[in-house]
Amino acid sequence: MKIRITVFSVFLLFSNLSAVFSQHPLFELKLSNRTYLSSNLGFFDIMLTHTNFQNSEFRYSSGKYVIILDASFLPDHLNYIYTIDTATFGSDRIPPSNVGALIRSGDTLIIEPGVIFSAGTEPLISNTSGTLVTRINFYNPDLYLNSCLFEEQFVWKINSPGSITEINANVSDSIVRLENSQNSFSARDLCSDQFCCLSVPLIPPVRNFPLNNSENNFHPFKFEWQKGFPVNYSANIQVAADSLFSEIIIDDTLLRPDGMDPVKYYTSDLEFGTEYYWRVRQGGIPPAGEFNEPWKFRTGIPALTVNLKVIPEGLADKMEFYPYRLKVFLRNSETPYEIVDSSVSSLTDSEFQTELYFMNATAGNYYLVIDDGNYLETWSKDGGNYFHPDHINQYDFSRKASSAFGNNQISFGDVYCIYNGDLNSDGLVDIDDMSISDNAVFNFVIGESVSDLNSDHITDIEDYLIIDRNAAAVVCIHSPL
Repeated sequence: MKIRITVFSVFLLFSNLSAVFSQHPLFELKLSNRTYLSSNLGFFDIMLTHTNFQNSEFRYSSGKYVIILDASFLPDHLNYIYTIDTATFGSDRIPPSNVGALIRSGDTLIIEPGVIFSAGTEPLISNTSGTLVTRINFYNPDLYLNSCLFEEQFVWKINSPGSITEINANVSDSIVRLENSQNSFSARDLCSDQFCCLSVPLIPPVRNFPLNNSENNFHPFKFEWQKGFPVNYSANIQVAADSLFSEIIIDDTLLRPDGMDPVKYYTSDLEFGTEYYWRVRQGGIPPAGEFNEPWKFRTGIPALTVNLKVIPEGLADKMEFYPYRLKVFLRNSETPYEIVDSSVSSLTDSEFQTELYFMNATAGNYYLVIDDGNYLETWSKDGGNYFHPDHINQYDFSRKASSAFGNNQISFGDVYCIYNGDLNSDGLVDIDDMSISDNAVFNFVIGESVSDLNSDHITDIEDYLIIDRNAAAVVCIHSPL
């Protein structure tokens, strides 16, 4: 008899528990709908779906959402930035004011409760497509491998200690925390594996220069467009003689320009006073997009040309080096020595000669001033030189020290070289420049850099020793100013 009573009591206990849980909404909570706007910019959604809707309605009161990020990504994710999207995405959504602040703390992402709904105003959670809790935008600078995105994995935190995911509902006019053990937590649907390959082509980039139908574009001819995103970037630029691009003059690809600044491309491979068309497309991740429509532009005709020979001391004994950029200003030879024009060119071989094209200068007496690089600002000889548009104008800094104002050059054998090492362009080679170089050497900077004085695309002790020597000699600008 006692056994029957006990069995009956246990039966009543389970029946009562079943009745309680049948009144409590059950749910599936998941991260879904990961969408990429570019290779490293996008969003994903937190979705809440009612799963026992036959037994009860789900009147949502509040929620706290705690997500654990994959710890193996944290060293690379120091710049991983999340922001809550507050736009409206249809009626099945928790209003933004009822979703709290988003906090990133180490490997934990926490969305705090927002304003709690007052009794009778709670929204019903959808049992079909689910209800959007919030959309989280993300920006990720450097998680790429080959042509696919290396995916961070997420895990809901549902167990103590510390903050855990908590969802509350209004059940029979009482606020009830829904038991985690009764519900489903899913995060893997963002990406089935650790690699997600993107397939949506990139939109054509926004072009800054030269503008459509622009005239008198200067040498060296510059092309500039806005960068779509900061990593794994490539771009394909084309310049043609006709709008159909049947006669392509330039077809070049740029790989991974650094930073987020606009992409700049320079060329000398165009004729003066000629009409051209240009277009560009961007690649990387996702796959390369389409070219934008052709833009027409016309190159200018230089008013004055000067054949310049100059040897930066870092290149003095070099037979081969990467193109070495020079910027040369044309200044009036009388006070206050105004800048009349400027030209950008490059040294490309051991002849150390280049053509300077000044687009606006007229005949006159001028100083040539080499400035705006990792060399010391250097002026041509005292009194300047006479240049004329109809003449073959030449200037050679390397023949003698006096070719530079104040004899401000260093000799190497039978040639003279302008000084290198003024990395911060303050007119003096000193300890500040040494510090910049020392940091670059320590970090083994590779590629084009202001600290690379011999243009081998490696900043090393050879570059540092040049600055050290010139700082000891207190090398500084000599000019009529």
